[in-house]
Amino acid sequence: MGLIAVACSNEEITDSSGPTVSSVQISATLPQETPLTRALPIMEGYKLRCILEVWTQGDTPTLKHRQEITALKGEASFVFDFELTETGNYDCLMWADYVAENAKTQNLELDGYTYMHYEDRFYSTTQNLKQVTIKDTKDAGLFNNDACDAFYDKFVLEKAGETYKSTAELARPFSKLIIKEKNLDAYKTCSQMLVSYKVPSGFDVGAEAPLSEESIIEWTRTDMTNTPADDCTLFSNYIFATSNQTSLGNIDLTFTIGDDIRDITIPAGVPIIRNTRIIANGALISDQIFEGDITLSFDFSTDWEKDIDAGDPMEEKPHVGSFYYKDGTWSKEYKGTDDNPAIGIIFALKNDANSTCKDDTKANYPDITFAEEEIQGWVVALQDAIDSQQAIITQELTAEYGINPYEGGKIPDVAGFKNTNIYIAIDASKDTAPITGLKTFKEQNATPKNTSGWYIPAGSQMEELLKVYAQKPSGEVAELTYNIVGSQLKELQNLQQAQLLQAANYWSSSTATSNNKIWPRRFVTSKSESYGNSGTNGKTDCPASLRLILTF
Repeated sequence: MGLIAVACSNEEITDSSGPTVSSVQISATLPQETPLTRALPIMEGYKLRCILEVWTQGDTPTLKHRQEITALKGEASFVFDFELTETGNYDCLMWADYVAENAKTQNLELDGYTYMHYEDRFYSTTQNLKQVTIKDTKDAGLFNNDACDAFYDKFVLEKAGETYKSTAELARPFSKLIIKEKNLDAYKTCSQMLVSYKVPSGFDVGAEAPLSEESIIEWTRTDMTNTPADDCTLFSNYIFATSNQTSLGNIDLTFTIGDDIRDITIPAGVPIIRNTRIIANGALISDQIFEGDITLSFDFSTDWEKDIDAGDPMEEKPHVGSFYYKDGTWSKEYKGTDDNPAIGIIFALKNDANSTCKDDTKANYPDITFAEEEIQGWVVALQDAIDSQQAIITQELTAEYGINPYEGGKIPDVAGFKNTNIYIAIDASKDTAPITGLKTFKEQNATPKNTSGWYIPAGSQMEELLKVYAQKPSGEVAELTYNIVGSQLKELQNLQQAQLLQAANYWSSSTATSNNKIWPRRFVTSKSESYGNSGTNGKTDCPASLRLILTF
């Protein structure tokens, strides 16, 4: 026996007296944070359609009702009236999207239930709302078109009596990706663009998640010379997304510039988050391409839940092992020039939860203003500051100097910049070789503005460096097995632009206690099982080499 009887559409409703006996009335509205609830934008050639499906719960759910209605012009709400005679809990799925203003209708059957269907435009809905899919992946209408916007909701209908009345608020299943060219002159030279990339092929309203399958969408844009003079948007697209951040794969672009065909790839990593606009702005048409991630900053909007400024999709994010250049830039692949040579290798990043760099703060660098207004990481110099091992100071230290202790990692110390300034003050009248070497190195090796400049690494900083420089040997070895930083230094050494660490000892600016006295702490870099160990032998002439670092 049938449990549900279909009612009329919004366009046909004339009786507003409310639900009748054994009836259900469900109202649906678009998100309150969007201007659509104040005044629905008139999409020329389109009207807004809403679909409701009611399913039984359990291991084998059954479709009990499906209904499609369209909104009156300029309205952004829907009212569904239908009969449901059996009490119980039901899963209700809703989907609202744009269809053609003159969309054809036909009666279709789904799981034995017959309903009136408006012809789909951008998303196929006829399988059911658990499988809403992109209708045509080569449809030009998927790009630069706000009529691709859509909304959904899932809720439980708890029918305990003869009537039920409720209101549902729909939400977007999308992230909106917007890619812009930052160079207006370059944009004007481009007559055609081909874009291609993978996206989730659909959305499961029941699971409130994108389908696991992916499809390649592509578009050939031929109207670039007809766009407004100040609009450098290359393309925008609505992408099914989760509430947790995920990322796209490579985005392939082909630009036609006169007789020149230029292929560009935006590297994988563009972030995607539901109900968020991702805005990426880069010199895509004109400049060379770099590998790397996207740096995000949040800017809240009154339209979507929030905007994310994805910055330049070609701008490279720093990595451990990146080459660090004289002008304060970096790259994973070596790009040094005579005018802008590499001056170091990035060996630690503050955003790495497993690195002691996370404990570094701006308070350790009084009067230093960093380029990003926050510490990003540490860089090791390409050469030693002194040619041979020397004693860093001719006498033991005292606690009054305020140099931090470093007890084998038990008491971390990342204040190398502060410690170094103390050493310089202590050494003012002694002119020991390491401190003299430090001063000379700083004079001869300029560093970018908005960095700390060169200083002696503290114990935790030295430990972090040796961890990414080489693997700890098992017994004596002829050659260390280099990790990422050691490998990068070796690459530059082969170009006669860098020097590997000597197989000996290196100073830190932290201290250790020996024979009830405080001494500078050294780290072992020999090709043996002692590699990475630290300590002091408690002698006034205890020598070591010196490799400086900077903070950017």
